[in-house]
Amino acid sequence: MKKLIIFSAALAQAMALYGCRKPVVETGARVELKYSLYSAGKFVEAKVVSCSYGSCGLPPALETELAGKTAGAVFKLHLPPEKAYPYQKELVHEVAMSLVPKDRKPVTGDKMEAATSDGKKLACVIKDTGRKHIVLDCNHPLAGKTLDYEAEIISVNK
Repeated sequence: MKKLIIFSAALAQAMALYGCRKPVVETGARVELKYSLYSAGKFVEAKVVSCSYGSCGLPPALETELAGKTAGAVFKLHLPPEKAYPYQKELVHEVAMSLVPKDRKPVTGDKMEAATSDGKKLACVIKDTGRKHIVLDCNHPLAGKTLDYEAEIISVNK
């Protein structure tokens, strides 16, 4: 038994010396992540994301948490709104009804796409309607909410 332990330690050391370690999440790595997302204790979604580290479209604090981890890593992460998707008042706009397509009757709660002056498209929700204006909220749907992730890194490839 003692020889087996010594051999295992020697094998682990040799693997480390010859670059046989598991790849870690770092710039340029391709990551496959499985997570369950909760807000206020309620299930929001479960998803598998495959992306290049740093451009996964996840909250930056979640991507930062991935750094240095290897496949098989399991973790939980609690994100207050300011670290997840902060609510931004400047993303709420009052828009003249004349700018709404004529064939569309705006209804509170409906989704609508809006374009910024530089052509960037935003997914928005109609928050209020009036005779001359509508109010669009273009914040992320989870903006202003505390998020809890339960995640597992499925794979990491360089």
